[in-house]
This record gives sequence, C-alpha cells and structure tokens, in this order.
Amino acid sequence: MIIWIILFINVVCGLIAAAIYHDKGGEALTGFMAGLILGIFGIILVALPKADQKELDRRAVEWGQKRLCPFCKELIQPDAIVCPHCRSDLRKDMSHA
Repeated sequence: MIIWIILFINVVCGLIAAAIYHDKGGEALTGFMAGLILGIFGIILVALPKADQKELDRRAVEWGQKRLCPFCKELIQPDAIVCPHCRSDLRKDMSHA
C-alpha cells in the first residue's frame, strides 16, 4: 500500500515539474522525469532559474577563456586569428595589442 502512495506522489510531482519546465521553455518529458525520480526535489530543480548567459559570457571574458572580436563584438576564442562570425582577420588587431 505504501508503495502505491509513494508512486502516486512521485507521479504528481512529475506532472507539476513537467508543467513548470514546459512553461520555462524546456521539454515537458524532461521535467516529468525529474519530478518522477526526484519527487519534490525534482520540482525544486526545474523551478530554479536558468543561468544568465550574459553573466556567463562576461565571466568568460574576465577569466580569459573568451574575448570579443574588435569588429563584430561577438565572443571568440582568445587565440583566434580569424573571427568565425564576421570572418575578419584578427592578426591585424593583434599587432596593436
């Protein structure tokens, strides 16, 4: 009997997590599985905010993992010699650095 109660609660948690994750732009099945397997923790997991991409990009530049193309301002690898976005030759810019 207790197994059925736990299963019912986890299915309900799965449905709630699926609805939350779907509203956030994710796939409902992923949210359902998180809620089904993790129960209330799955609901909490899918309800957490997504990482702020602008903040992640800022940190990557700050830590030297990426840099901005001086021509198109897109993120590129720090050792790139040609921008993959605008195809600008970055060796010209490196000679001034």
